[in-house]
Amino acid sequence: MLCIVKGLANPNLKLRRAKEHLDTLEVGIRSFVEAKPHTTTSYDDLGTDEYVVQIQFQGPCIWPIGAIFGDFICCLRSSLDHLMYGLVTANGGEPTTNTAFPIISIYRGQPSEDRFTNAVRGVPDGARAIVQSLQPYNSGNAHELTHLARLDKLWNIDKHRHIPLDAAACDIEFPKVPRTLRKPTVSIIDDKAVVRFPMAAKPYANFDPVTKVFVRFGSEKAGIVVTIENLRDIYEFVAENVIPRFKGFFPE
Repeated sequence: MLCIVKGLANPNLKLRRAKEHLDTLEVGIRSFVEAKPHTTTSYDDLGTDEYVVQIQFQGPCIWPIGAIFGDFICCLRSSLDHLMYGLVTANGGEPTTNTAFPIISIYRGQPSEDRFTNAVRGVPDGARAIVQSLQPYNSGNAHELTHLARLDKLWNIDKHRHIPLDAAACDIEFPKVPRTLRKPTVSIIDDKAVVRFPMAAKPYANFDPVTKVFVRFGSEKAGIVVTIENLRDIYEFVAENVIPRFKGFFPE
């Protein structure tokens, strides 16, 4: 038996699934960070008269976290498209292949207007006005920082290009050494950080450095990098500030 849910049921089901993926993502990131995926070794390099600290990054594979992120971003973005489909059918119309929730960051005139019109065709006028008010281009030069623009860009990276896992990065805090000594040099070789101190700084540097591991999503090349906190903000904006605004357009 085919079960067809109407109204806000479809987008809310997608939201619920997105939330499940987001919670799983947080657990995965926490496990990765708590695994302390690095070891520290040190030695005297008598040839260069330097004290060398090496930080080897290892630990659990980070890529499954990226796949979960893709599931999250897909469900969240599709909740908006399901919303538009439901609005058209509730208004007595017939959705088309163009029916979708448009997210337009930069308004360039006729092409943008046509894209918006085709996407919301059949949507009640009041709902259409709300969709228009939510467009990132209304924020001017800050359009890239809006939640919907970030959502759409991340979704397109995952859908068309690659898993949008930008990096599993590590901040390393070293103690201060006297200003009279040369500053340490840092180089990254594959998955290893090599820090070279002048030998005279060894009394200050002979320690296990404090590290802070974190995971980032997106793509620097595409101009977007976000954290798990940013993802939760995006989710809450859609779940609390977008979809509920259309409740009045559906019959009780």
